[in-house]
Amino acid sequence: MQFKEYAQSHLSYMQRLLKHNCLQLEKMPPGKLVKKKAHGKIYYYVSEKDTLRSLLGKYELQNRYIEKEFLELENPKLTCNIQLLERFLRKYEPLIVSPSLWDSIEAEQNPYRPEDKRHLYRQIRFRSKSEAVIASILTSYGIEFKYEPALDLNGQRIYPDFVVRRPRDGKIFIWEHFGMIYDESYLDKTFHKLSEYHLSGYDLWDNLIISFDQSDGSIDLTVIEKIITLFLL
Repeated sequence: MQFKEYAQSHLSYMQRLLKHNCLQLEKMPPGKLVKKKAHGKIYYYVSEKDTLRSLLGKYELQNRYIEKEFLELENPKLTCNIQLLERFLRKYEPLIVSPSLWDSIEAEQNPYRPEDKRHLYRQIRFRSKSEAVIASILTSYGIEFKYEPALDLNGQRIYPDFVVRRPRDGKIFIWEHFGMIYDESYLDKTFHKLSEYHLSGYDLWDNLIISFDQSDGSIDLTVIEKIITLFLL
């Protein structure tokens, strides 16, 4: 779902919720809830027409007034948020990523241990079978990718496993696939890499995708397809 579609969906939800709350308020008993503390306990009263009635022992009625108080606090916030979101949606225009940015990314630039690239798929050599499988699934969905391109993050040259372009809006994602997560030193490097991505403006499930091998070294194809359908279609 695109951001604008999500915002419109959330706006619709808040509008329905406000309407529901208003209907509920109409059914609430008259008066205002008053709380008083005495001897370390809270006692509930109803203030109506300059009189104060105790709700002691009237637990169902007490809960009705507590709900009424909540609705009276929530409705102004909902009204404000609805107005702000309506104003935002009237002016918002999604950013289209320039094709030249994608064209400037050169694939297969990682010079580290080229002899480890033993898995061939469509004239590209991958370091792991799992990466080759991800490449094949991306291709089957018509999604462009570049393998191990060179990117500069915070003045440091890095080589993510994949850089992927979403077809519908051209948004670019980094996709890292982690294999040996049961190795402690590998796991430490993984957390460090994710922290570096975050500092460079790549946040998980926004423009950064991650996936993992299973404990036996295989890859769950169902998970990979769900990631693609949720974030890249």
